[in-house]
Parts: sequence; structure tokens; C-alpha cells
Amino acid sequence: MAPGNALRQSNKWLFLHAPQLLLDFQLTLQAPAQQQQPQALVCQQRQCLLQLNSAAQQAGLHPGQSLAVARSLCAELEVRLYQELQEQQLLRQLAHAFYQDIAQIALFPPQGLLFEVRSLQRLYGSLAQLQQRLQQRLQHWQLTASLASGFSPLAAQLLAQAGVNIVTGEAELVTAQLGQLPLSKTTLAPEVQKRLTGVGIQHVAALLALPASSLSQRFGKPMSHYLAALRGQVQAPQHYYRPPPYFYQRVDLLSETSDWPRLVFVLKRMLKNLEDFLCARQLCTRELVIDAHHRNKECTRLHIRFAHDSWQQADMLSLCQLHMERQPLQTPALELSLKVTRLRPLRAEPQDMLTTEHGRWTPAELLSRLQARLGETAVYRLGLTSEQRPDRAQQSVRASQKVSTVTVKSRVRPLWLLTEPEPVAINEFTRQWGPERIDSGWWDNHHLQRDYYIGLDAHARQAWLFRDQRGWFLHGWFG
Repeated sequence: MAPGNALRQSNKWLFLHAPQLLLDFQLTLQAPAQQQQPQALVCQQRQCLLQLNSAAQQAGLHPGQSLAVARSLCAELEVRLYQELQEQQLLRQLAHAFYQDIAQIALFPPQGLLFEVRSLQRLYGSLAQLQQRLQQRLQHWQLTASLASGFSPLAAQLLAQAGVNIVTGEAELVTAQLGQLPLSKTTLAPEVQKRLTGVGIQHVAALLALPASSLSQRFGKPMSHYLAALRGQVQAPQHYYRPPPYFYQRVDLLSETSDWPRLVFVLKRMLKNLEDFLCARQLCTRELVIDAHHRNKECTRLHIRFAHDSWQQADMLSLCQLHMERQPLQTPALELSLKVTRLRPLRAEPQDMLTTEHGRWTPAELLSRLQARLGETAVYRLGLTSEQRPDRAQQSVRASQKVSTVTVKSRVRPLWLLTEPEPVAINEFTRQWGPERIDSGWWDNHHLQRDYYIGLDAHARQAWLFRDQRGWFLHGWFG
């Protein structure tokens, strides 16, 4: 079957390959001076280089090189162990970032993402506009990646993994690029590649030019299935990514860090990822948990609560820094994690369009800052009770504590209530309103029987007065 006839299809797949996903992410957590140092991630079992930054490549190092040879060529090489689980976690976070633009995303761990884009061309107008959108996401992540389109998932995957950047709707262009790939760039088993090379097949184009029946007879049904998948004649079901119901990120700090200020740069990026997570789903939160993980000790935990719905990085970061000032690190940290499990729908808050003031905190924002600065147990607010006695009609509750709603009959009460009533001469006041009889507390041995009045003093101030069996007393002032 001729390649042109076999591959006459539309390019409805995109594949993203980030060969240095873990290293690129670690570089974003470093200061610019440190990024210029030669760095590499090493396979612990084989003791060879896997991922290198540009400084290490300029020193003559390359992936697959043994660690011993690399150290002899570059003595200042900074080496860290490759952590596959961390890279897979990053891949999921990257998929969530793209989920704002593309709904059908399949994960190809540890460094690949497959996008189904046929249904998106009407939304974006063209593959070029979609590619521009994806490139903007990549720039935010500061990743080195290849993006390729294909008429089948396997075709797009092979091109992207080979470093071929081609995004086009024309299947013929993809076919031409695919045919130039050597067999070493395919996912065929090494022994199969060796046998194909032995019969003179060096590139994918030669492989596609042969009849599938003859290859199947010589190499078995797996070869026939592989070619059918490559041509797009059969497609395996894809397991598409779905966002998790919570946010969690854990970052290796690369070196032990003994104080919070040095972790702010890392936390800032984590909070930005949290903001993207919340924004994509139109959610917000009122609490988050930050854990600093130590070597041989339980983690240091910051449980941060907000008095208002939060989703923006700047607001959350400022409150986190206030908590860090109150709870310094006692032991150097190796990793930092951020977790948010309690999510709520994001609702727009009404704002005054006529105000011109900027930088003014809302009451909820001010309350959050007071709690972060002084501690939750140090900030209280007043709550009403169903008591008739004025001294017991209010209670102090923690600002973060929920109080049951009390329905109280509307009564005239002063804003300023004296701690202890003061005896007064009633002839110094002019009575305006009253009396209001309060007779309560007979059941708890604090019986109160008073007649309350509102009166004006010589300075025209409104006073709250009462009379009982002892005489006249001043109990408060109206504002």
C-alpha cells in the first residue's frame, strides 16, 4: 500500500514532548546566577546523564553519557538524581494548565501529552492559532518542548519525540516528515529494528512502503498492528485527563533551606499554579495548608485560613508571608508542599463603580491580615445573644468561629456601653424617651429590674439612663 493512499487523512492530533520537564521546572525555582551553572539529572541505576541544562551541553556533555566521564569533562557539574514520580506529577500539572484550552488530553508519562484537536479548529479558527495559544502556556512554564501534529496519535508522538516541530493540517507534510525519521526514532523494540535494518529498511518511509501483509508474515502480527496504528487505520482508546477535585503540589527544594524568606520564591510559583487551577474551574478557597518537609523530623505545617474567598496569588502570598513571620522554621527543609482540599464556587462581589480609592482593604481582607499577624485566637468580634439584660446581650467570639443566628427584637441600644453603671443626678439630664422596663434573670440569682430612659445632658449628648431601687445610673452613650 502506498504511503500517500494510506495516510490520506486529516491531522486531528497534536503531541507535546518535553524531554527536560523535571529539569526545566527545577531551573525556574533557582536564581538566575544558579541557572547558569552546569546541571544534570542522573539515572541512579545506570549512573548516566538523563537531562542537562544549556550550560552542561555547552561544556560538551550529552544525555546517555556516563557520570564518570561527565565529571572528568566538567568538574563543576551539579548533579541530582532523576525522580520519575516528580516528573509524572509535573506532567499532570502541565495537563491541567492546558485543560483550560483543550478538553481532550491524554497523558503519556513521563514527558508527553496528546491532544485531540479536530473539534477545536472551529473554536480557534486554525491550528496556527491553537499553536500560538499553547506556546503561550509553554512560555509561562519556561519549558523546552516539541509540538507536532499527526493523522494518528503514534505519528504525532514519533515526530514530537524526534524533536520535529510541525503543526499543519496537511497530512502530506506530516507524511514527508515522518518518512525521514530513522528507525531508531520509532518505538519499535530494538531487536525488531535490528532485523529491519538487516533487510535494508533504514527509515520509516521504507517501512511504510512495504505491504503490511508481507511484514506481518515475516515479523508477526505485532508489526501489522504497529503499522495500522501509525497509519491511523486503528486507534487505541485514549484515557483522557480529568482535573482532580483538589490541588496538591510538592516541590524538591534541591538543597536544604533553613528560613522561610528563601522559600518565598518557590511558594510564589506554587501559588501561581494554584491560581491557575482555581481560575480554570471558577473556584476559590478560604484555607490552604503549607508543609515544609524535613530530613528526620515531622513537617512544619502552616494552616492558613482566610476570612474572605481567595483565589489570586498576590492576596494569598501576602497572608502566607505574615504566617511565616509568626512561625519560623526550626529545622532546614528539603521539600515544600501546598494542598487545598476545601473549594467553593467563585462568586463576583459587588463593587462601588464611583469609588476612586485604590489599595483599600475590605473588612474581610483586613480581618484576614489581623488573624495572620496576631493569630486566630487573638481576634474577636461581637455577637448578639437572646438575653434581655444589657450586660449579657453581647458575647465575644473568635472571628473565624461561626455563630448561630439570633433573632432579637429591635430595641434602642447605645453603641458605647459602660463597663459598670455610674450613679448620676437625674436633674442634670432632660428625659427624652422612656421608660423601658427590663425585668429578667430571676432564675439564675442575677435578678435585674430596671426602668431605662434616654436623656440629654448639658452638652446635648444622648445618654442611656436607668432607675432601680438604688437610684439613677448612667449605663451608656449613644453615638
